[in-house]
Amino acid sequence: MTDDGGEHWTPQPSASDKQLTGIAFADDKNGVAVGSENTLITTNDGGASWQPQKSPVQTGLLRVSAVAPNKFWIVGGNGTILISSDTGATWAMQTSNSSSYLHSISFINDKQGWASGADGTILRTKDGGETWSAQLSNSAQELTAINFVDEQHGWAAGEGGVIYATEDGGEKWLPQTDGLKEMFNAVHFADTEHGWVVGMNGNILSTGDGGKNWHVQPSSTTANLRAVSFVDAQHGWVVGERGVVLRTEDGGARWHPKPLPSKLDLHSAFFVSASAGWIIGEEGLILRTADGGDSWLPQTSNCRFWLESVTFINATTGWAAGEAGCILHTTDGGTTWKTQESGTRKWLYAISFADEKNGWAAGEDGLILHTTNGGEDWTVQISGAPSNLLGIKAVSARRAWAVGLNGIILHTENGRRWQRDVSNTTNPLRAINFYNDNGWAVGRDGVILRYAGQNSGELRTILGNK
Repeated sequence: MTDDGGEHWTPQPSASDKQLTGIAFADDKNGVAVGSENTLITTNDGGASWQPQKSPVQTGLLRVSAVAPNKFWIVGGNGTILISSDTGATWAMQTSNSSSYLHSISFINDKQGWASGADGTILRTKDGGETWSAQLSNSAQELTAINFVDEQHGWAAGEGGVIYATEDGGEKWLPQTDGLKEMFNAVHFADTEHGWVVGMNGNILSTGDGGKNWHVQPSSTTANLRAVSFVDAQHGWVVGERGVVLRTEDGGARWHPKPLPSKLDLHSAFFVSASAGWIIGEEGLILRTADGGDSWLPQTSNCRFWLESVTFINATTGWAAGEAGCILHTTDGGTTWKTQESGTRKWLYAISFADEKNGWAAGEDGLILHTTNGGEDWTVQISGAPSNLLGIKAVSARRAWAVGLNGIILHTENGRRWQRDVSNTTNPLRAINFYNDNGWAVGRDGVILRYAGQNSGELRTILGNK
């Protein structure tokens, strides 16, 4: 207990030897504390003495919320919500319509309150808990804390560093980062568990559990990192501005700089094996390595424009795309690059192929181009997107995904018609990557989104541990 704003704290006898997990006071006298094994104790003298109370449930109790002068709510296991209207002397159960473990509860007055818990559960009441309704959080994480400052503005936080915010009482919950505010420019997964994202100021994050948790990896650079490519869970490369190239052979535990014959900004990289890969960048730059990045040789692109994206389907067949609708194609590993007619002068920010015939390019003003003959012909597809598309990924000959400004996520299931998905973010999304049916998109303010798969049809927000 403190009476000087926390400068000094004095222990108080609690009348319980159980673990206490939550406490709240309605005023300077009346308080309630709860804990394991349905522990429930109250005080009416500011904590000088505590009295045990009988709980109407046998489950563990986790958190308390209080509203002056005499109302308290408690949440706990199995969807438990309890209410007291007599400063904790007696308790009654409320129907939550949830069986989830409820970790936190927040009331702003005697009518309006919210609770959060397992599996992304968020509940709201507008009548003091007589009825509770579920709100859509778009999260599968444990939401262990929730707090509202008024009837519109609230936050929920939980497992894996996730933070959500609402400005409309919980009708919409949007992800927030938990500290890393940089733009993420690229994402790559080597399998369903191991992935990396890269971004501004040399930031590299990795996950070993499919994106549930993310960890910072030391990069030894402050350059803006633009692309990442891995051939397995150990061997990877990152490229960025000012000719920065980094290589790892241990999954990113250590990143080693590799010198280049150019200091131009590098925009994309693609490796087909631990030895063979390509880098593209400003002024039509294309570089190839055959020794894992120890040495790089320039290739003739016959293009003076910025190149933004490169992709290969094997060691010989690849494409690159960029400024002014430029699309290049090679069938000999880049010894020769030939220009393909895209039919546009708009900037192309991304290109991806499912096989040697079927591919898409995405770019300026929502442009999507499609080919079914390896790029001999490109046709415009209607995306419905009003702004730039910055990333695209061909999953199969008929399935593809695109991301862009304003949190846009699009996908096609038949290779022709595109539909928009709910991303729950307005941040620009810079890149998207799939491994089998698992997908990840990244963007500004450290946003990382995960596609949960066709069975669920959901986009879930994963925000990383730092």
